Amino acid sequence: AAMAWQHAAPGDPHPFDLLWCAPETEPPTPDDAPSAYEPAGLAVLRAGTTWLVLKGGRNDVNHAHLDLGTFVLEMAGRRFVSELGRENYALPGYFEPERRFGYFRTQAAAHSTLLIDGAPQSTAAFARLLGTGREGDRRFAAYAVSDDGWPVGWRRGAVLEGTDTVFIVDELGDEDTATPASTWQLYTEAAAALDGPGALLTLDGAAVTAEILAPDGLAWSFEPASSPAGESSNAAFGRLFFCVPAATGKQSVIVRFAAGRPSRWRPAAIADWPLDA
Repeated sequence: AAMAWQHAAPGDPHPFDLLWCAPETEPPTPDDAPSAYEPAGLAVLRAGTTWLVLKGGRNDVNHAHLDLGTFVLEMAGRRFVSELGRENYALPGYFEPERRFGYFRTQAAAHSTLLIDGAPQSTAAFARLLGTGREGDRRFAAYAVSDDGWPVGWRRGAVLEGTDTVFIVDELGDEDTATPASTWQLYTEAAAALDGPGALLTLDGAAVTAEILAPDGLAWSFEPASSPAGESSNAAFGRLFFCVPAATGKQSVIVRFAAGRPSRWRPAAIADWPLDA
């Protein structure tokens, strides 16, 4: 087979030709089914030019950041929700546990996640995959996130509807607990025009709207990402966020991203999603 391929291959023969020799096949059909990669702790939803990665896993693995629940989102061919990236491994004490998580990029505060009660995530925190699923043109993925330092439980899920609408759903506490205040945030390289619960994100000629659907009465804020002295610069990024007030009983937070005209559909409680573990 390698000889036959070499006769038809362009250019001069080379030993590396044996590594890349493969029979001609039809290109595979893209698989847009929801996927989870365990134990890496990643769930992927994708359709058309939209894809979302939701982070689970554990905070106690090598090279981990305190980033459970963070997500990356591309819509309309642009990355509208980003990661700031890894920090410089040569910083003083970077691999000493008591110093590593003092650097900004390693902290939960530097990720597109939910900050509960002002408490940082600990290295003991972990996220259990609740499952992925598909129903019609909607794709689902969800995790239950646990940390001994939090006063309530937390579930974070994502729904991709069609090819141009994404929902991030957070559920905190239960009916018998008081749910503390929290901060919902993301990091983006897009410009943001704010209008109460709505924000128009624009990046390289593409536009996406981000809307706070629940709770009612909340509004976005936007500021430059923090760049502590002596650490990597985050000047290319902005922080889009809102504060969720404390509540009595279970608290649900829903944010919708839309690259086109959004539908009127709203996600049900995560317990009612069509998830296969």
